[in-house]
Amino acid sequence: MTTLADAPGKVYTEQKLGLTSDFQPCAFFGGNVWFRQVIDYTQIRDAKAVVVDYKTGSIPEQNDPTQLQLSAVTLFAHQPKLERVRAAFLFVSHNRRREITYRRGDIHAIWAGILPRVRRMIQARMNQEFPPNPNRLCRKYCAVTSCPFHGR
Repeated sequence: MTTLADAPGKVYTEQKLGLTSDFQPCAFFGGNVWFRQVIDYTQIRDAKAVVVDYKTGSIPEQNDPTQLQLSAVTLFAHQPKLERVRAAFLFVSHNRRREITYRRGDIHAIWAGILPRVRRMIQARMNQEFPPNPNRLCRKYCAVTSCPFHGR
């Protein structure tokens, strides 16, 4: 944490950024906002940035880079001079991190991987169809007690 605090360049914490549906930067609470992102830590120096998402729980076995990808593409939209974003999950209770570097040229591939999931969510919302999706949070946190995976 001290290393992050002492990093050279412009540092932001809890940075709130928005994107329009055509991936243009906008205010977090703007009238045309389509996507909102809060980045725990951002450090920008020249054409490079570091973004960190702090995690306090256990370290998951599977890597899901979606949150880091979204941080990168959102930051690229808001900072047109950026060419590289090094994004990381920092597991503070375990003193470990997982990181990946994204380049401006990755933007289209990132959105191509994410947008089909967004379309499925929009379709599910429109049809009010939410099939059970069992995961490690079902028993403890899910409010849908009628779900067969609920466990209570």
